[in-house]
Amino acid sequence: MSQQNNSLKNRPVREIIAIAWALMNGFRLRFALAISSMVGSTALRFLVPLVASGTIDHALGGSNGTSRVVDLMRQFISESWLSENLWLPALLMVGLTAASGGFNYVKGRLAATASDGIVRRLKNRLYAHLQRLPMRYHDRA
Repeated sequence: MSQQNNSLKNRPVREIIAIAWALMNGFRLRFALAISSMVGSTALRFLVPLVASGTIDHALGGSNGTSRVVDLMRQFISESWLSENLWLPALLMVGLTAASGGFNYVKGRLAATASDGIVRRLKNRLYAHLQRLPMRYHDRA
């Protein structure tokens, strides 16, 4: 019994990855989209503090432009307009956070459906294998 439990420990990593890749058949696109959604969510979460710091440096702090965000903001928005309309960066931060949450939801949904499908396939394979075993095996086990 213990030898069966350790069967994956004795296998090379490439073989284990090949087994996992074969089990993912039919669900690879969902996993790829889930990974893409995770990257999108993370990127948007990194943008929120950049917008806040850029707004503070550009509109309120009068920074000399040591940041790329401030340099980018100077090209498109004047300091006086931004200081009078601080609601716009706040709205942008809320929108970025909501979009990040949407990507996070999509990631969780896709990963969950793909994982459930793989588990269902494994369960059905195990059940079919147990059904094909002779009754004598079940009596002894």
